[in-house]
Amino acid sequence: MTLVCPGCEVLVRISSSFELFKVILFITNSLLMSIYSCNGLQLHGEEVSSSDGSVKPTSEIVELIKRYADGFNANHAELLAREIYAAPVLIIDSTSSTHRILETTKDVETQLNQVFVEIKANGWHRSKIHHQSIRMVGSDMATVEVIFSRIRLDGSVIAPANRRANFLLLRERTGWRIIVASKGYHDKSAEPDKKNVEKLLKQKMDHYVELLNGINPAKGVTEKIYAFPRLSRSFMGDREHKAIISEEEVLKSLDAYLGKLKAEGMAKITVDRVKVFPASKELAFVELTSCRVRSDGTAIPPADAGFSYIWVKQTLGWKMIATLAHGAVASSEVKD
Repeated sequence: MTLVCPGCEVLVRISSSFELFKVILFITNSLLMSIYSCNGLQLHGEEVSSSDGSVKPTSEIVELIKRYADGFNANHAELLAREIYAAPVLIIDSTSSTHRILETTKDVETQLNQVFVEIKANGWHRSKIHHQSIRMVGSDMATVEVIFSRIRLDGSVIAPANRRANFLLLRERTGWRIIVASKGYHDKSAEPDKKNVEKLLKQKMDHYVELLNGINPAKGVTEKIYAFPRLSRSFMGDREHKAIISEEEVLKSLDAYLGKLKAEGMAKITVDRVKVFPASKELAFVELTSCRVRSDGTAIPPADAGFSYIWVKQTLGWKMIATLAHGAVASSEVKD
């Protein structure tokens, strides 16, 4: 018996039932890989790691990115807004050093539909993901870098050939969701000087903590560190992420937050670890572990609180546009 593997240009001559079984498996795998390729997601391009360097496979995140690619290529804005994103969503355009927040699910859907109109006007038919790199951040947060191309109907690539998208995902009770999305180009000229960016942002994080320990912390960080609008998630309360649109909002919320900690006996904030992860010349993720310490040197629980910060380079220099506390969602609370 002779079989032809579709798309493989291979003739297979079979002399036994066992060989037939192996060939069927081979053809099935080839067809599945062909389907995934058509959907624009190459799973072999996946890299998964945690911030401490250990490898942590995260099939749920890989599946979310596949659903994102499928939904995007199907122009399904409503599904993406409802099942892939979780409003409010911070949108960053690294190519123009601008950012904004989509406050509702409807806002996300409207933005996606606008994107579809704009890219179709340039001949877009589908997108193809070449590579994805996933980095775990604490127990319920992850960053994902995706390198992709936009393809015309005739198969040609819309310049630039390689584009970059960076996402920050949050594990909510309904599963993983995108809460930060950034776009840019993937080329050598857009690669950051990582050593200098790391050094500069570590200095800025030191200054940030100094301001928090200062006399008028809310005013200090608002004027010298933050840019608006911004995304926030406290390690206190229900840990819902929220949009902070104005300086007045952050002055009120940060004063209340620090006031509560001082009422619990906090004398200062100390830093245990800072790591900087430059994503481009204009975007960086920073991870910090800190303690709130009483005057007697004991820590106010939680002893080691993890945070992720997002910094963007603007006309006036690097500014922090997101402060997101790490946290845990019990597995029993996560719905399939």
